[in-house]
Amino acid sequence: MKIVFLADPLDNQYAGIHYYCKALLHAIDKIKAPEDEIFVQRIKSEKVFQQLKEIAIPSNILPRRLAAFYSIPKVISKLQPDVVVEMAHFGPFNLNKNIRRVTMIHDISPVTHPEWHSRLSTYAHRFLLPGIFKKSNGILTNSSFCLNEILRKYPSAKNKIKAIPLGVDTQFKKTLNLQILKKYNISSDYFLFVGTIEPRKNLETLINAYLKFRQKSKQPPDLVICGKIGWKVKELTEKIKRHKNEGIIHIGYADYTDLPALYSHAKAFIFPSLYEGYGLPVAEALSCETPVICSNKTAIPEVAGTQASYFDPENEKELLNHLLASENKLKKVSDYIRPSWEKCAQATLEFIKKGL
Repeated sequence: MKIVFLADPLDNQYAGIHYYCKALLHAIDKIKAPEDEIFVQRIKSEKVFQQLKEIAIPSNILPRRLAAFYSIPKVISKLQPDVVVEMAHFGPFNLNKNIRRVTMIHDISPVTHPEWHSRLSTYAHRFLLPGIFKKSNGILTNSSFCLNEILRKYPSAKNKIKAIPLGVDTQFKKTLNLQILKKYNISSDYFLFVGTIEPRKNLETLINAYLKFRQKSKQPPDLVICGKIGWKVKELTEKIKRHKNEGIIHIGYADYTDLPALYSHAKAFIFPSLYEGYGLPVAEALSCETPVICSNKTAIPEVAGTQASYFDPENEKELLNHLLASENKLKKVSDYIRPSWEKCAQATLEFIKKGL
């Protein structure tokens, strides 16, 4: 079978969807059957795969959003693939009718919670998703929560959608390396948050609870925030700067290879998100045997199971109580099995090739 993955996020994103594309495609590269021919369409070719073939379609041909409708499908159609897989929400577009279309939907928060997103993102999702769900032969998503969200909003996807949990890179394991802490000017005692700084991550609640915790604790750990500045967070970022002398450390975007040590040395990983299609940082922290205090909303309990301590992300007092309790006891991670990208890749290929 000839399959083409549309994988622009390999080159134009840096957070969750980027890592999904990278990890899944490398896992597929390892398990690809000899009879299959698999192509990866991206913006620039880096020749990082052993068996998958890269197709580079540079951004300078057309603005990227227009390229998805014109130059990209034109190039892809010449390959005469059996299936084209869009790895990030929008597409595939303008393909011959005999080509099967599969689309990965990571979440639909721009539709359900437009207040957290830019107008452009909200408009694009609202305008394009109905047609994508109608025309796609298969829809992939990463959690039962997402699957149910999609079906409530787009019932036309009912007979062609499947949830396949993500994996966690094998580098995420207990990793003690004080040089990594020194690199980011972090002390040896800290709570950790990892994620893009955007409204749905709910950092306002975390920071408020943490500042109150500092007032009540004799030796409070620092709060390390790891992630790039996103959108609609001007007031929040100003607040982080105001309290930088009160234990709040924003280290920005950390090198991917440094994350295992950052997780492993943390007293606890705190994830107060209001909405997650999956919640990969939770799985990464648990894989590093780090205690997790996290939101009980959306897909997060699917990822953490019985291994985490939960709180209502809209209840600042509940989080504060967890922080206070952490001074005496934290829920230990026991028998957590790191999710496998190979298993995710196998299930994904099976769905792409055979459908439901």
